[in-house]
Amino acid sequence: GASWKISLDDFSLGKYEINVFDKTRKDPVEIKLSDISVQAGNFKTWGNETSGVSVKLAWNETGRIAVKGDLVLSELAADLAVSLDKIDIQSLQPYLTDQVNILVTRGFVQTQGQLALSLKEKASPRVSFKGKTSVADFVSVGKFSGKEFFKCNSLYLSGMDFSLLPVKLLVDDISLTDFYSRVIISEKGNINLKQIMAGSEKGETGSQASPAQTLGSVNKGIRPEIVISNITLQGGAIYYEDNFTQPNVSADMK
Repeated sequence: GASWKISLDDFSLGKYEINVFDKTRKDPVEIKLSDISVQAGNFKTWGNETSGVSVKLAWNETGRIAVKGDLVLSELAADLAVSLDKIDIQSLQPYLTDQVNILVTRGFVQTQGQLALSLKEKASPRVSFKGKTSVADFVSVGKFSGKEFFKCNSLYLSGMDFSLLPVKLLVDDISLTDFYSRVIISEKGNINLKQIMAGSEKGETGSQASPAQTLGSVNKGIRPEIVISNITLQGGAIYYEDNFTQPNVSADMK
């Protein structure tokens, strides 16, 4: 039959709380969403009426999320101002465990910008984001070594312009400050920086494919367009260790 037509003049929700438990992961995910408030009006499921929405909530102990903007429900489209403040990366660690060979022990994400969505065409949804984002007080360790892999006081990306399908990312500035990283070459000649992605035992590279084979597989699809105008590294320290060369080589760069 015909679709229902729903009209909602005004909606208000305050002091709501949702506790999320995701037990599908090896390490269950627990996220507390509290102090949720929602204000919305002029919701209609037909026509090209624009609906206004404002959502605010707390993420665990430190995080804050705010979303405000316009929706067109019939078109599954939205233009939203998004603000994320001190979202704890460690709370999402179980989703990363099977994908990467590092463990995040501390770190917070902050993001501000404009998010545009158009999801009516399922085969080619349009998603774009313009704004800035940063990661602060980040610390990670190697899953197999247990040693610090990478940490930084701040990783800041400004002037971001991201779009999906095809993937396109433009960034005016990337700034990395007060960072530390370990660059290790194993006895077999594998570099730990290439072993971040999971899929191998004991942190070794998951694929022994030749560079030509690797490029061939990448070129089968549409390659993302990535443009970064400026990169600034400041106050860094890198520990370098080469166990492939005999005798071994190690150095501290500060």
